Amino acid sequence: TGPLSLSRDQAVSWQNVGDAAFGPGAIDVAVNEVTGLAYASIYTSPMHRSNAIVFPDDGTKPVHTPLLPADDATGVPLNTTLSFSFDEGVTLVAGKKIRLFIKGSPTIIEEFDVTEGDQFEKAFTFTLDNPLSYSTEYYVSIESGAYSDLFGNPFDGITTTTAWTFTTKPSPLVNTTSPAHNANALALNTALQITFSEPMTGSSGKNLGVYKVSSPASPVFTIPASDGVAAGNILTYTLPELLEFETQYFIKCDNNAFVSNDGGFLSVFTTNTNWLFTTRNKPDVISTAPGHNATNVALTTNSFQITFSEPLTGISGKNISLYKVSDPGTAVSTSSVDAGVPSGNTLTFTLTGLLEFETQYFVKCEGDAFLSSDGATVSAINTNTDWLFTTRDQPVVNSTSPVHNAADVPVTTTSFQITFSETLTGEDGKNIALYEVSDPGTPVSTSAANVGVPSGNTLTYTFAGPLQHETQYFIMADEDAFRSADLAVVSLLTASTSWRFTTVEAPDNTPPGTAAFTPLDKAAGIPLTISINATDNKGLAVDKAKFFYRALNSTATHTELPMTNVGTGTSVKFDREISDAFYGDAGGIEFYFQVEDLAGFTKRTPADETYYYSYLTA
Repeated sequence: TGPLSLSRDQAVSWQNVGDAAFGPGAIDVAVNEVTGLAYASIYTSPMHRSNAIVFPDDGTKPVHTPLLPADDATGVPLNTTLSFSFDEGVTLVAGKKIRLFIKGSPTIIEEFDVTEGDQFEKAFTFTLDNPLSYSTEYYVSIESGAYSDLFGNPFDGITTTTAWTFTTKPSPLVNTTSPAHNANALALNTALQITFSEPMTGSSGKNLGVYKVSSPASPVFTIPASDGVAAGNILTYTLPELLEFETQYFIKCDNNAFVSNDGGFLSVFTTNTNWLFTTRNKPDVISTAPGHNATNVALTTNSFQITFSEPLTGISGKNISLYKVSDPGTAVSTSSVDAGVPSGNTLTFTLTGLLEFETQYFVKCEGDAFLSSDGATVSAINTNTDWLFTTRDQPVVNSTSPVHNAADVPVTTTSFQITFSETLTGEDGKNIALYEVSDPGTPVSTSAANVGVPSGNTLTYTFAGPLQHETQYFIMADEDAFRSADLAVVSLLTASTSWRFTTVEAPDNTPPGTAAFTPLDKAAGIPLTISINATDNKGLAVDKAKFFYRALNSTATHTELPMTNVGTGTSVKFDREISDAFYGDAGGIEFYFQVEDLAGFTKRTPADETYYYSYLTA
């Protein structure tokens, strides 16, 4: 063992630090330059510490090494610490102050006792209680004598406004927003994004308000600023509810709604005009099928299409219905709108049931029946007048054969034709029948409606004959006896007065009748007109009459002369003028008449082998 001495000045002077046990191995010596004490250990002996400072007093004051933030630094974070080091170990003098000022102002921003700093060896760090302000120049002062070295030499301090200055970073900027300011056609579920010039977070207790420009006094809803999802320099906010169509909005934020990573608060979008945007147009109905106010719509139409300005889907629990305009309270057919089959912007709905002829219908949807791709409910075609159409005309009978109210129809007629305005077929189980008007309860003949022979728009039916002469008939069909090409049942010729005709009279087998005739004698030299009246018994016109004569006692064939009719019709007078020459030398004639009707039947007057006589008088 023996005393251990240390030298700090290259053996000019020595200091005894105590006895130490010597043995094999190295002697480890360390000096704490902050306290000035020495520590030594030889081999396995305990650690020894000197009783006194081993450094000699150099007579110089402590000097600070580089400052943080550096003097004249710019862009300094708002949560910066104030740090500095000394070139030698120092001790702190309680009661001495370090102060922070804004350049040009005597107001103390922050003040620390030198003992409040965190020390690491010769370095001291002071943490500010509050973030600094953006783009602000500060200076730091340290009172003289706040620190001294091991021998009491005092630190001169930093006592001017220019010795330690720095300027904080500028305020963060909003680089972009989404939607952009004054953007149009925004989706109703649009997210709000703010891209800053540096990472930011939303301040707790602060809000973003979403306002309608038309109602700026109160927000539609608010979003906590702290709800923003950060990704780099971007904060994204999800709207808590959908916006409305075709509406202008503005975003307004509370003051200090955002905070930077270094604790600086930022106020942006604090007025009604900083961030404006307008939502997109409400989806429109571009077209329907059948079209609105369409006419001549087929009765079999059961596919109804709505084409929108964008793809929409039907909402479960909502319905689309078909109504008659004449009965708007009762749906003819209903389908759920979510059963609509999509194709692009078109939804196709099936509304079952056969429509009726010449009927106006409307299609109507419940309110909020459709959903847009951005989640908005849409009302479309929700009144009685948005989608109207009228079905086609009912088929009609264009003509019949025999025609309605025909007369003189042959009794041999067995083929009866109906020509419609379109092609129809006879319906199974339905009949068309022939009746006498005088006996409407008993059909003369009946045919199944479906056996009509088609030719274009004509159906031909055969009824067993013959018909009766001079008889009025009608043909009548059962209700719903015919069916159209679009499968609608049609009722035509269902009244006893729809198709009537009358058969011809019975054949004329009787000659016309003639009036009694009194022969006249002819005065010589004076013309004589002989007349006869003829009447037909069947209402047929008497067509012609002839006058046959020869001289008395002549055996020659009677001379035939035509007679002149006076008037026409079924009762006619016929005349014949005769002269003296007719009488010849005999002075008299025998004669007879023959009349003929249109049926070709003749009558001789007087009867066969008898004659009338006339004599020539002086």
